[in-house]
Amino acid sequence: TLLSDINLEVSSPDSMSTVESSMTATGKRWPLKENQLSVPIRWRKRETSSRPAVSINGCWLQTVMSATERRDRFVAKVTSESDKIFIRLPSSAQIQKVAIDGIPVEQSMGAYDYNTNTLSVTLPTEAAERSHVVEVFYFMDETLSWLSQLTIEPPAVVGGESLDRFCWQLIVPSMYHLAWSPRGLTAEWMWRWNGLWWHRQSGEDQAALERWLGSSAQTRQPLSANNYVMSGQGEFKTIDVRILSRFALWLPIGAVAILLAMLLLNAPRLRHP
Repeated sequence: TLLSDINLEVSSPDSMSTVESSMTATGKRWPLKENQLSVPIRWRKRETSSRPAVSINGCWLQTVMSATERRDRFVAKVTSESDKIFIRLPSSAQIQKVAIDGIPVEQSMGAYDYNTNTLSVTLPTEAAERSHVVEVFYFMDETLSWLSQLTIEPPAVVGGESLDRFCWQLIVPSMYHLAWSPRGLTAEWMWRWNGLWWHRQSGEDQAALERWLGSSAQTRQPLSANNYVMSGQGEFKTIDVRILSRFALWLPIGAVAILLAMLLLNAPRLRHP
């Protein structure tokens, strides 16, 4: 009887039937002839599957900024052969709650290690479906000013491979605006004229993104808030963005208008053709 504690494919030249050993140390038995003291065998390492340990079938990060705090909501649709996944969060994140398939989980099923900033999430084992929607709600001590620079460090599923797009949704009060779309992300909005000025209108909102991933339906954000949705493929990396207040946007225009007025008042030649 041959036993192995690694993944081997074993065969005997006299009998070409094969057996695959596993971590449970199962073996193959060959009958020996009378007075036979040895058995020639061949073995090779069994080829393992290239399928990732955790597949990410779409993820979405929602960032809601206000004058006093920042609240993030990370949603990922994952498929895993294991009953536990690990999510690395930003270092300053303060977890509010965790949900699996729209159902809030107890603290024992969502333990957080503050030393490594890693959240351990236990997936339901009784469900036949291995695909689950994991949601993490957390907030951070960041505020908005007339000119703000934000570093968005998205959560990451440890060992996960992205098989679909990811989306980042930024929601800010109506008096604040995103300066420009960060590099590496595709803007999911169009410029429209509302009668007074041009504004950006995203084609997807919170409800559409919730339907896309099958997450829980949360309270809608104010309609007056500015909603920016961007998307990308592959790994969602850290990005830097700038948010401007309406005062910062109009300040250069006001400065130019004042300068022109002063030129007209102090340069008589400019007042006459």
